[in-house]
Amino acid sequence: HVVVNDAQEKKGFDFGKVGFLDRSQIETLIRQYLNEPVGNSILTHCWAKLYKRDFLLRRGLKFDTSISIYEDIKFVSSSIALAQNLFIQPSCVYRKNVSKGLGAKFYRAPLAFQDSLEILAESVSKSKKEKTEFYDAANTYFIAKSLFLAKDLPISTIRKLVKDIRPEFSKIETEKIRNPTVSRLIRWQTFRVPWLMATLLRLS
Repeated sequence: HVVVNDAQEKKGFDFGKVGFLDRSQIETLIRQYLNEPVGNSILTHCWAKLYKRDFLLRRGLKFDTSISIYEDIKFVSSSIALAQNLFIQPSCVYRKNVSKGLGAKFYRAPLAFQDSLEILAESVSKSKKEKTEFYDAANTYFIAKSLFLAKDLPISTIRKLVKDIRPEFSKIETEKIRNPTVSRLIRWQTFRVPWLMATLLRLS
């Protein structure tokens, strides 16, 4: 697909594969995603896919109407967690106009993504320990990226974000965070005082 943002166009994520994938190849994609959950991936965007109706009906797969953000990603994660094969179409057939309102929507529900990470981790794990490792790696990347992207927002908004995601900080592996400022602020446990972390992020 092509992403259109302020008259600029950018080609969507290159999956590095085309054609049919069997279950073992799907699981490899899931593991790669959990190690670094790039937002623009095969495991997100329900609009970038076609689904076999019989598969959805047999598996009872529907959108979760109790949530209003990332419901599409939860649907995609649930589908791919159960899929035995899929086909990647190489040509671009969709143009996505980026909405400026989505950022504000995210900061009202910053932990809505975690259900999807758990569904995917469960689908490729052979033990509870492995599931925890996959989840923690993905969660680390997601939380660190969220904080980095939030640094230009008003301090009051960043403070609320920090407060909302505070339960997740204990699961974060700071050595895997590429941004040194975010890594230090988490390691120093500044999240215990949300306004302090928000202020330091804003100044970074």
